[in-house]
Amino acid sequence: MSDLVTLGETMALLSAPRIGRLRDMAHLDLGVAGAESNVAIGTVRLGYSASWIGRVGADELGALVL
Repeated sequence: MSDLVTLGETMALLSAPRIGRLRDMAHLDLGVAGAESNVAIGTVRLGYSASWIGRVGADELGALVL
């Protein structure tokens, strides 16, 4: 059993290296974001156990989140 269970959305995050239109960027960084998953990750880093409950798409971005 986990010390903490979070429930909510986690999403793929596209971020640009500078302010501007996305179509003008040479590259974009791809990451994962979401308050619930951030709390679960922080909890584990503090030495506790945590679980995240959510739903992701059956595609490449969903695989990135998992």
